[in-house]
Amino acid sequence: MGAVFGSESHLESVLEGVGVDRRKELLAHLEAMDRRKIRLRHVAVWREAFLGGTIDHHTLVYEYLSQGYQMSLKIDWGREGVTFKDSSDDPCPKGDIIHRKWCRLRPGQLRDQLLAVLDREYVLTSWNCQHFSDHFFLIATEPPPQAEVAPCRGDRRAAAARDRLRGLRRAPARRVLARDRRRGPRGSAARARRRWLAAQSASTSICAPNCPPIPEFSQTAQ
Repeated sequence: MGAVFGSESHLESVLEGVGVDRRKELLAHLEAMDRRKIRLRHVAVWREAFLGGTIDHHTLVYEYLSQGYQMSLKIDWGREGVTFKDSSDDPCPKGDIIHRKWCRLRPGQLRDQLLAVLDREYVLTSWNCQHFSDHFFLIATEPPPQAEVAPCRGDRRAAAARDRLRGLRRAPARRVLARDRRRGPRGSAARARRRWLAAQSASTSICAPNCPPIPEFSQTAQ
């Protein structure tokens, strides 16, 4: 049982037995569900009142789809241990939902979470059904995806684009070298003369009286 209905204290919580402990069966059931590739879609904490609303019991419920049916895995924690029920029926016909959220949890992950705390004993003031349900509700989140070692398709495309760009940048230099080889010494001499004329026109527009004449490049100059 959880806290007294409408009270802020856990000290007056009362627990009627939840039944024979079935933790081993629960772990085996979760392992079988994991092999079937089932995903727990939602998790909820239900509260059911007893004795005219003076006390209440908290229940953990995981919802999932199986063969087109909405299934509910109901897990109860009490003095005797853990009990569960997995069916398409209403998990708590006389209860109310306190919390509910999307989780997308694998049954194998829930099994690992249960193994971490199932050795703990029921304690009225610190580990009762309400503490148990709230604990698993808070940690019922999908883990982040692991980073892939291999580069993704977008990275490979970006690398190919960079290689093509480098090739385009190197292409003009390769074309000039190939053209010079085809033209031979004559092409090199003409290009050297044009460079010299461009440098002279850029340095000054009026030549001094004693400026040296423009040299004549031989056809065999390199």
